[in-house]
Amino acid sequence: ALRPVSSPPSTPPPPPRRPSTVPPRPGASAARPSTTSSPRPPAPPRPSARVIPAVEGKLNGYALRVPTVTGSFVDFTFQLKNPATLEQIKEKMAAAASPSFGYTEDQMVSCDIIGDTHGCIFDAASCMAMTPTFVKLTTFYDNEYGYTNQLVRFIGLIASKL
Repeated sequence: ALRPVSSPPSTPPPPPRRPSTVPPRPGASAARPSTTSSPRPPAPPRPSARVIPAVEGKLNGYALRVPTVTGSFVDFTFQLKNPATLEQIKEKMAAAASPSFGYTEDQMVSCDIIGDTHGCIFDAASCMAMTPTFVKLTTFYDNEYGYTNQLVRFIGLIASKL
């Protein structure tokens, strides 16, 4: 004879998994890592000092991956040897504009740089002078497209020297 099968006791479903394996801090957002920004403090100074030894100990800043698929933002904060106005600095940066170094006075947001071919774009609207010798300059760049185009320019430079 068949006996009735008793059903197992009902258990509540497990809680939904967070996208991150790190538990949130109390009061912190549970946003996905791909939609948040995270500063990486000494990212630019070390490589900059390797390429331009004269800036060793005179330059500080950080880069952070902005909440776009391929964008980054760099904040350079440094002490000038000689006093300068922000307008003088912007004039020099505008004069230096090239395929590798873009310049804009437009208000930028991180997605504006997606697909841009410049190595970086100087964001004049976000720069500030705390004193005549202490300034903060900001740039945006596309981690993939801008970087790839910068490599192509570099290869062209090397090829022109051969």
